[in-house]
Amino acid sequence: MKYNYYFKVVVVGDVAVGKTSLISRFSKRKHRVEYNPTTNVEITYVNLQSSDLNIILKIWDTVGGPQDTAQLPTICSDSDSFIIVYEIDRESSFINVDKYIGQLRPYIKEGTILCLVGNKIDIAARKFSPEEAQRKASAFNMAYFETSAKEGKNVDEVFGYVLRKLLERKLNELKAKAAVSKSDDKISPREVLLKEMNESDPFTAVSNALKRIGINAELQSSCIGKSGIKHDFSLIIWPEGAEGGSKPYAVVDILAQSTAIGTKSIFEFLAKTVDIDPSRKILICIPKLNDEAKKFVTANKIEFIESYGFQEAAIKLFDMLSKSSVEGSIDKLNDEINSLERILSQMYELSEQ
Repeated sequence: MKYNYYFKVVVVGDVAVGKTSLISRFSKRKHRVEYNPTTNVEITYVNLQSSDLNIILKIWDTVGGPQDTAQLPTICSDSDSFIIVYEIDRESSFINVDKYIGQLRPYIKEGTILCLVGNKIDIAARKFSPEEAQRKASAFNMAYFETSAKEGKNVDEVFGYVLRKLLERKLNELKAKAAVSKSDDKISPREVLLKEMNESDPFTAVSNALKRIGINAELQSSCIGKSGIKHDFSLIIWPEGAEGGSKPYAVVDILAQSTAIGTKSIFEFLAKTVDIDPSRKILICIPKLNDEAKKFVTANKIEFIESYGFQEAAIKLFDMLSKSSVEGSIDKLNDEINSLERILSQMYELSEQ
């Protein structure tokens, strides 16, 4: 499975400190030879892919003057990272770092990644020592880098650091979410169902309870098959985010009669499911299947529940669907956590080379 992450990075600093050149060197792998000042906010999209991840960095390049002030709420809102750039041979650009910190402070939240970058180290003249710049960065809890956009020195290190920290933050969020999912303190899915059963009939209760735990269930519903024919089912479970025309995740039918259910009723159900092609086919059999029918449904991968009462059958159905959903969510979280840990491990190894 591939996971998609989207991060917003805002680059600020005085005019002509090399903000656009840094972004260009990172995103296009080249340096701008001619200087053309940025006159409006520019946005660059960088797409980074691996077998597990698809990462989009949306990098905002600011003007670096009074023009930015009015646009700050739009520019800085929901930013995941701020990079402040100064020029190592221009005193005013270093002094103005404090001004940018003040402007950004309302938009810095817990987990925002901050970097201070001294650019143009290819120039011999230097107004401030690396140690002095590091002290300023440490005072504001920022990482510090010195770069040359012209020569490409340390540019990847800046954006690589930001990306690593953003992925670490995402990893911690996922681990916290997984811990909550496994917690015994929250209301159990079964308790949700029993509460619903006090207020409605058994299968309406199942439908409502499934919806309350995030499963898209429709009672007495229908869908259009591949042949264009509409098929009715007792209950349909739709995939997360499903829209019109989507294939159901699961279809459920209730077969109830006074004696054991035979293959004739199963054939009718199977004909509908072949046309619909759901991931799961489930039969509620009241009271039970005969031996021949039981062999048939097993051979055709039809799940079934046998019960002597509707309420018991509804509870069994709910347990079946909610258990697989909760376990599937936790499995998906763990898979995503493993993918992130693997990518981060590779990034750490590269950063140490």
